[in-house]
Amino acid sequence: MKKTVVLLLTTVVLLCGCGHNEESAPGGTLPPMSVINIACEEAPGEEYIPAKVTASWGEGDSAKEICDEPAEIKLRGNSSKEAVKKAYNIKFEEDVDFLGMDPGGKWAMVSNPFDKSMLRPAIGFSYAEAIGIEGTSDIELCQVVLNGKLMGVYMAAEPVESGEGRLEIDAEDGDFLIERNMDRAEDDKAYIESGWGLRFEINEPEEPDKDSYDELESLLDDAEEAIMTSDHRKYKKYIDVDSFVNYYILHELIKDIDFGEYSTRYYFKDGLMYAGPPWDPDLTMGNVSAVKDEEKYAIYFTGSINEKPDDDDFYRSAEGEWANTGDYYYWLCMDPWFMEKVSERWEEIRSITVNLAEDNELGENLIDRYMNAYGEELEGDFEMYKSELHVSEWQKPADTYAGNVEMLRKWILSRIEHLDTIFH
Repeated sequence: MKKTVVLLLTTVVLLCGCGHNEESAPGGTLPPMSVINIACEEAPGEEYIPAKVTASWGEGDSAKEICDEPAEIKLRGNSSKEAVKKAYNIKFEEDVDFLGMDPGGKWAMVSNPFDKSMLRPAIGFSYAEAIGIEGTSDIELCQVVLNGKLMGVYMAAEPVESGEGRLEIDAEDGDFLIERNMDRAEDDKAYIESGWGLRFEINEPEEPDKDSYDELESLLDDAEEAIMTSDHRKYKKYIDVDSFVNYYILHELIKDIDFGEYSTRYYFKDGLMYAGPPWDPDLTMGNVSAVKDEEKYAIYFTGSINEKPDDDDFYRSAEGEWANTGDYYYWLCMDPWFMEKVSERWEEIRSITVNLAEDNELGENLIDRYMNAYGEELEGDFEMYKSELHVSEWQKPADTYAGNVEMLRKWILSRIEHLDTIFH
C-alpha cells in the first residue's frame, strides 16, 4: 500500500509484468526508529482498556512528537500471548496517521517474540508491497515503552481490513474478505465452510447476515469448481490470476509454515476472487521447529513425513516446494499455463527478490538497510529476550544477533537459488 514516507525508488524498465511497469527496491527509505509510550492503569488483557499513546522520533531536546492520542489497548495474537514479550492491539478514538502511515483507527503492535532476527515480518511485508500485492499492510519498526518499562522493538502494522489506504473493498456492497482458519474459534467471529471443506473466518463483513452467507457460499462454489479443473480457460473467469501468481511467489519464497491453514487470506471484489493480503510472516524463512512432532514440520525440512529433521537442518528447509499444495494452489499449479505465468513473473521481480538480502542494481539490500538504521535497537532486543528465544519449539538461534541475521540472509539467498530451478 502507498506509504506517506518518502520512498527511495530505483527504476528499471520492464517489458511487462502483472500490471507493473517499474521495479523498486523493497522497503523504501527507512525513517528514524520511533519510541511509542503507552500508559494504562493496568496490564493489558483480553478486553480493551483505556490508554494514552504518545510517539516521538529522536531523543531529548531533539525529540519530535508525532502522536499524542487517547486510545484503547488489549492483548493480541495466539501463541504470542504465551510469550514474555506480549503483542497488542491499539484502537484510537479517531483515525491517526500513525508513524507517518496512512490514517487509520486500529493498529497492531506485533512483538515477533519467536523471530531471532526481528526482520522476517518486515521483509515479508516489504516484498509483498514491492511486487504489487494489494492491501499489503504498511509497517514501521519502533520501540515500545509500556507504563515506563521498555518492552523492546515492535512492528507497528496496519491490520488487514478495508478502508481508504488499506484494502479497498466495499463489504456493504457485496465484497468479502476471508481468512483460512482450520479450527480456531472465537465467539464474536463468523465462519463458513466452502464446498471443498475449507474453513474460513469471515473478516468482512464483520456481522454477515443470511444473504451474505448465501452470496459468499455461491462465490466460493463457483470459484472452486472452476479452479478444480486446472483449466485457465475456466478459472480465469472467476479469479484474478495476477494476484494469485504474486501471492504464490511470495509464499513459495518465504515458505510460511502456516500457509493454507491460518492467516491465508482471499477477498472477493465485484464478484472476482483475489489472493491476499498477507499477514503474520514470522514463522517463515526457516524460522520453524525442526523437532516439533507434526508431519508438516518434517515435510518442511525434508520433504517427507518419514524422515525426521534436527536442529542442524536449518538451511535444508530452503529447499523443496511448499505453497504448491496450499488451498487452491494444489490445482492451479497443475496447470502449465499458470506455472508459465509464475515463471514469467519470477523473472520480472527477481531483482527485487535478490535485493532483500544482497546488493544489486537496485542498490543496498534491505537487510543491510535495516541493520544500518536500527541495528543497535534490534541487537538490544535480542539480548533482552535471548533466553526466551532459546526454546526448542522454533528455530535454534545463533548465539549473537548478527549471527541470526546472517543465517536469515543465507537462507533467503539459498531459497532464491532453489526457486530458480523450479521457476525456470
